[in-house]
Formats: sequence, structure tokens, C-alpha cells
Amino acid sequence: MPTTDHSDHLTGPQPAAPVLPIAELFAADLLPPRVPQSRSLARTAQRRLDELAADSQLAHATDQARAFLAASAMGNVATLSALAESCYQTAPAGATYYHAILRAYGIKAARGIAQF
Repeated sequence: MPTTDHSDHLTGPQPAAPVLPIAELFAADLLPPRVPQSRSLARTAQRRLDELAADSQLAHATDQARAFLAASAMGNVATLSALAESCYQTAPAGATYYHAILRAYGIKAARGIAQF
């Protein structure tokens, strides 16, 4: 009795050749072909690209400075909080003032960072 191979029935038909992805779909730095431009247009485009690069570098530096200020302010608040607790142990009557000073520093620091 002849036997029939039904292995493709369980797994489905197999493709004849592997399907390869198109590189352009996965590579963000590849650009489509360009139409030749005039020198003036090319200079204008390059100038705008240079301005964009400068703007992004400035934005990055500003963000780094803001993060540094925030980290510094949080460290200062932690130090001042520990100092306020120590002062409270020594002179509990000043608790209202310790809290007010700490709160004023925190508010001023937060505003300064937000406006930076």
C-alpha cells in the first residue's frame, strides 16, 4: 500500500525561499535617493541642518544643567531636613521655624529649576 506524506498538512505550506526584510525599513539613518539640488538650495539646507544641530546641543546642555540643579537641590533638602531634625532634638520650640525655613528653601529651589 502506498504511503502519502501529509507533513505539510500539519505545518502548512513552506515558502520556497526565505523572506528577507528590506533594510530601509529598519535603518533610520538611510535616506531615500535625492533629486540633485542647486548650490543655493544645498547651502540653505545645510545652514538649517547646522542650526538644528546647534539647537539640539543647546537643549541637551540645558537639560543636563537643569538635572544637575535638581540633584543639587534634592541633596540640599535632604541635608537641611537632617539638620532640622537635629535642631528639633536640641530645641523643639523652633520646630515651626525649621519647617518654614525648609519649606521656603524647597519652594524657591523648585521655582528656580522650573524657570531655568
